[in-house]
Amino acid sequence: MKKWAGRVVQSEQAGLLLALVLLCVVLSMLSPVFFTAINIKNVLRDAALVAIAGTGMVMVILLGEIDLSVGSTQAVAGIVAVSVLNAFSSVMVAMGAALAVGAVIGLLNGLLVTRAQINSLIATLGMMAILRGSAMVSTGAVSIQGTVDGFIEVGTGHIGPIPIPVLIAFTLLILFFLVLHYTTFGRYVYAIGGNPQAARLSGLSVDKTRILVFVIAGSLAALSAFILASRLNSGQPNA
Repeated sequence: MKKWAGRVVQSEQAGLLLALVLLCVVLSMLSPVFFTAINIKNVLRDAALVAIAGTGMVMVILLGEIDLSVGSTQAVAGIVAVSVLNAFSSVMVAMGAALAVGAVIGLLNGLLVTRAQINSLIATLGMMAILRGSAMVSTGAVSIQGTVDGFIEVGTGHIGPIPIPVLIAFTLLILFFLVLHYTTFGRYVYAIGGNPQAARLSGLSVDKTRILVFVIAGSLAALSAFILASRLNSGQPNA
């Protein structure tokens, strides 16, 4: 226990953890409802959306790249999800469509970075503008309302006392922690991010790994978008 506590104190995240604890203490003193169960659930539900999309972004950053199109991906994926939902009256089909859109967007980003040799900052900045414009034009800048009963359960439902989005985020965090630290693919990500030229000379598939990571990031952004659309029961072009 002492060894574990010492590692926590010496870690780079110790300062952030201390700041979070202090912030929670101050907020609990300023507001009597901060530490209520309802507020904690709402905070966790909001944080879950960021955590899901952020998990993919972490992998992109570990590669030494960046993806600025995540927010616009959420807008497009949310619109597609609700449109497909209304057309087929199936939550699973809608989720599959959203994930497919996110994967395709991630694939395009990956190809722009690897095949076209465009800096990821520029490539994803352009993709961000294209996707946002497409979302606005296709909907007339008006949200699309979901018409299928049960859709909102994904974003607002619970399994026991825990919100479904929090369970999804927690599961993904554990999964990708294990992938990054205990799999060959995870070692590839760290190696390429540390020195892509050395990784290439060592025989690693640098471009394929980059593309796959962008696809994962796009898919997770779309999953976050699907949960957000479920929570609002609508697809928002300004998500």
